[in-house]
Amino acid sequence: MRNLQRLIFSTTLLALVCTPSFTLADDWPPRHNPDVTVSGAAFTALGLNTPRTFDAIDVPQYSTAIVEVQYTYNAATHVTMTCEQSPDSTATVPKWFKISELEDMGSGVLDHYQRTWRWVTGSASANFVFEVPIRFNSFRCTISSVSGNANDKATVTVTIGGLQ
Repeated sequence: MRNLQRLIFSTTLLALVCTPSFTLADDWPPRHNPDVTVSGAAFTALGLNTPRTFDAIDVPQYSTAIVEVQYTYNAATHVTMTCEQSPDSTATVPKWFKISELEDMGSGVLDHYQRTWRWVTGSASANFVFEVPIRFNSFRCTISSVSGNANDKATVTVTIGGLQ
């Protein structure tokens, strides 16, 4: 038994000594930038006179998506985004679950509602980001405007980060 313990200890020590070290650099956690499309076309300078839902993006479970919006102002007062996630977006009839959150209403009461990200335009063009927690393998978001028209434009890119 004692020899077995020495062997396990020696093997573990050897593995630690021979394992190359690394530091957490700019490339950790691993990130990637998937294409963001709406009905197969790039989500580039699309008018926000109608809500725009981008096509499903496959991600590792328990990821964080950073949705970057380059917004060109014309008339909208707000730009909003809601998101859904699915365990299998390729299914014949995929199940989509709204990304939601809980709010403490006081006295031990919690209210559950769909999360809405919102940017107040301030009557100006802007670049802004929304951070989206992903728990399933696919997600998609709908971006819309309040009081916007076809000249309120958005270009969207997404960066997928590592585990939270």
